[in-house]
Amino acid sequence: MVLVALAMVAIISMAALSIDVITLYLAREEAQRSADAAALAHLALGAPSSARVNVAYMITVTALDAYGNTAAGYRGTVRFKSSLARTKLPPNYTFTAADG
Repeated sequence: MVLVALAMVAIISMAALSIDVITLYLAREEAQRSADAAALAHLALGAPSSARVNVAYMITVTALDAYGNTAAGYRGTVRFKSSLARTKLPPNYTFTAADG
């Protein structure tokens, strides 16, 4: 009888440990997906189709993850460069939490 009781305690303990390990694994996977989503894969540059030479226009720069989603956690700086000497470029821009 005592042996059966000890065996039951061991089985229940192992089942509880298995559930804890599975819960921990699932939480880790969710955290990894969230971190991956915030990782920058590339920047997308947007300009109006009506943009013309020598006429100022607004552009947008969007940080994207590997899946094409907005990388809301990205906090890097965008620097604009041109090989043309007379090109007027916007100043550097650092992404913030408000850009999310």
